[in-house]
Amino acid sequence: MPLHAEAHDALRRWYAARPAAASDALFVSLRQRRSATSEVLSASAVGVVVAKHAAGAGVRDDRSTAHALRHTFCTMLAERGVALEVIRELAGHVDVRTTQIYVDVTDQRKADGIAALERDPHPLAA
Repeated sequence: MPLHAEAHDALRRWYAARPAAASDALFVSLRQRRSATSEVLSASAVGVVVAKHAAGAGVRDDRSTAHALRHTFCTMLAERGVALEVIRELAGHVDVRTTQIYVDVTDQRKADGIAALERDPHPLAA
């Protein structure tokens, strides 16, 4: 799976420093439970971590969920001209229709579409 270089470096550092876990999961709880190893993070625990860091970064509450991050990821790829099928693969969606739900049509994408027409008008328009 391709990964942004900064994300790759951060994950490598985390994997080297993370506590021993009973699972091969990448993200585990930092709190020790009954056993000597850490446990896999639950979905709600991931939500708490995302919300905490989003609040620290000044992100609006309605955008401080892991689900919102997925939407943002897909939308940012689309804004950069990445093909929908590639976004589908990167998001792990089986059906491209699911990906279409995640890709928001932003004002920037609309403006880029009109700008593309201005740069390259239809040949019959001349």
